[in-house]
Amino acid sequence: YAVSMSSKAFFRADRSALLDMLTAYISLGRHQEAVAELEQIAREFPREEKALRLLAIALYRSERMADATDVCRKAIAALHTTGHHDGHFQELQHSILNRTLPFRGPIAS
Repeated sequence: YAVSMSSKAFFRADRSALLDMLTAYISLGRHQEAVAELEQIAREFPREEKALRLLAIALYRSERMADATDVCRKAIAALHTTGHHDGHFQELQHSILNRTLPFRGPIAS
């Protein structure tokens, strides 16, 4: 059991480091390169909020607005089913629809 917990902690830390790297990629304008990796993470971990947020931003910066808003819509629905009513994805979706997010530069926390 201890090995299993250690493995879980390792994979969680590894995923966190990967998401940090993908954040840097997006911030440096390499958002299209980040999309495939983020889509895979989102499939494997559909409630990983940071991955979903980054995916929506990377899609937006790749001018794939419909896909970006779809990610937000699915995240809102998934969070709603768990009783989590966080407005961050609604705000992100609103910013995408109104094109008020920057297309370049660092990603706001």
